[in-house]
Amino acid sequence: MPPPPRTGGPPVTNIRNTASPHWRGWLNPEHRCLVPFNSFAEYAPEPNPETKKKDVVWFAIDDDRPLAAFAGIWTEFKGDRGTKSKPIPGPHLVYGFLTTTPNARRANPP
Repeated sequence: MPPPPRTGGPPVTNIRNTASPHWRGWLNPEHRCLVPFNSFAEYAPEPNPETKKKDVVWFAIDDDRPLAAFAGIWTEFKGDRGTKSKPIPGPHLVYGFLTTTPNARRANPP
């Protein structure tokens, strides 16, 4: 999804602050969608002590990786996408998925 104009930057994938006026126009039913996945990745909360970089941690429902879906919103983006050296002119159908604040970490997961 296009980033809020005041922040600029890269496209937004995880949309957490749905109270922001930027997202208000896309929260109505005609812009809602499902974003299918069988696994996804997030950066670890703390840097790896050896590499000093955050590790990529993969998640799936289970080892069989069945199909699941996130709630999302979509829109048509009329600008260029791709790299600066090889832009792909729009329009493009783009989406982001709705997220929430993470749950507390559990010391002993089931």
